[in-house]
Parts: sequence; structure tokens; C-alpha cells
Amino acid sequence: MKNKKTLYILFPVVTLIWGVIIYQVIGAFSDPAPEIHAVAYSKDSAVFEQKERELFSLSPIVRDPFLNKRYVEKVIQKTEISTVQKRTVTWPSIQYKGMVSGASGSVFVISINGQDQLLKKGEAIQDVKLLSGSSDSVILRYKNQRKTYTL
Repeated sequence: MKNKKTLYILFPVVTLIWGVIIYQVIGAFSDPAPEIHAVAYSKDSAVFEQKERELFSLSPIVRDPFLNKRYVEKVIQKTEISTVQKRTVTWPSIQYKGMVSGASGSVFVISINGQDQLLKKGEAIQDVKLLSGSSDSVILRYKNQRKTYTL
């Protein structure tokens, strides 16, 4: 019987203590509602004062504060880069007509200035070199410029 009496006394005491703790935690995190004051403005009271900006200057960096070494400014020399104008290369009239596959590899049919030529990858005719190709397009190089031609 003694255990039940202490249970009846301690349970309300523990509940009361926990209730007080929860009430204080909730009260600490809840802000009171801010008060709103109505203020009437007129055009005359809307005059703003302009403040002068403060000017400041930075002192030169003498040493590195982390490494405790003197700071040496690197001097970058400016060199004049001559502007190279790209030459406009006039390509011959080229048409890609298709690809022929065989046992020895793929041969591409390309018309250069109206003449049909058979080229393999890496071959060149009239300074036109075949770099790569597929069944629907080829990539050609003429005087260090690349172009892609399609069927």
C-alpha cells in the first residue's frame, strides 16, 4: 500500500514540474505581438538630409599577416600581341555524293569543281583532305580550315 501512496503524490508533482518547464520554453520562444502606431506624413516632413560620404584609402600591403613574410608584388609585363587577320579562304565547289563500302574499307564520292573524286580517309586531292566521314556527312580540310558537308 505504501507504493501506491507515493505514486499518488509523486505523479502530480512530476506533472506540475514538467508543465512549468514546457510553459517557460514556449514563453521564451514566442514573441509578443508588435505594436503598430499610425503616423501621419505630409510632403513637408518628407525632407531627407543628405550625408556626405566618407572617403578612405587603403594602406599598401607590406607583409603577409598569415605567413609573416614581406609581400612582393609581381610585375606583369605587357607584351603587344600582333593581331593576325584571318585569311578568308575561298573553297572550291564541293558536293558530297555518298559512300561506297567494300572489303578494303569505305570510299567516299566527292565532287570537287564538278569532277567526281573517290577518297579514303586521310587522302587529299587538290589540297582538299578528307578527315573523316560517315554515310550522311564528311569533314574536309582545305588550307587549315575545316568544313562539314552533308548529302
